[in-house]
Amino acid sequence: MELDLRYLKKIPPHSSEAEKTVLGGILISNKNLNVILSVISPEDFYKEANRKIIEKIVVLVDKGKPVDVVTLSEELQKMGALDEVGGASYLSSLMDGVPKSLNVEFYAQIIKEKSLLRQLILSSAKIISSSYEQKDDADQLLDEAQAAIIDVAEQRIKPGFVPVSILTEPTLEMIKALHDRKEAVTGVPTGFRDLDALTAGFHSSEFVVIAARPSMGKTALCLNISQYVGLNTDYSVGFFSLEMAKEQIVVR
Repeated sequence: MELDLRYLKKIPPHSSEAEKTVLGGILISNKNLNVILSVISPEDFYKEANRKIIEKIVVLVDKGKPVDVVTLSEELQKMGALDEVGGASYLSSLMDGVPKSLNVEFYAQIIKEKSLLRQLILSSAKIISSSYEQKDDADQLLDEAQAAIIDVAEQRIKPGFVPVSILTEPTLEMIKALHDRKEAVTGVPTGFRDLDALTAGFHSSEFVVIAARPSMGKTALCLNISQYVGLNTDYSVGFFSLEMAKEQIVVR
């Protein structure tokens, strides 16, 4: 991702060492590619040569071909890009200095963080430029600025692959704690006994959909649940509606 930040006279955030380490990790073990792609994409690489290399690696793996210095050099040579990325000598140097106990996800997260910072700088630069041009009114610029920042925020680093061995112990502890509580409702109660008996309440990370035909009482049900949770538990409730004004919700 190349940025036009000459007016700042600063080099955009990046980590050449992290990029080289990630590429070297793939050349040492192709299995590392799946872990890496769960965190970053080729567009997150700052150096164009490294971006071309990872793109070609993905193509080779998708074709079921092994990836090493020889096969990668041949593929880059075919597309006339070998010299552009630094030649076979640069590909060989990628494996130099790669830690023996390599945690590729850690280095991939460094690349992602730098990429997010560059995108944030680019979005901010566009906002500043548009504000100086004064072609649109302030409300529209604010909407565009908010959308641009949210777009960057949505790309924040998310957890990658987690081995089952790491999850086993905390999961067993959670099951034991729920068993020791001796309560049927293990989550947030709704106030409707039959519903709680079926669901055991609402739990963290669950996506709950209440669906029915129009005018069947969906909003009323949600409001009843919200009222019960707000008054009878330690949880706070936020209620959003695209159909009703806030005053209507209070009256309801």
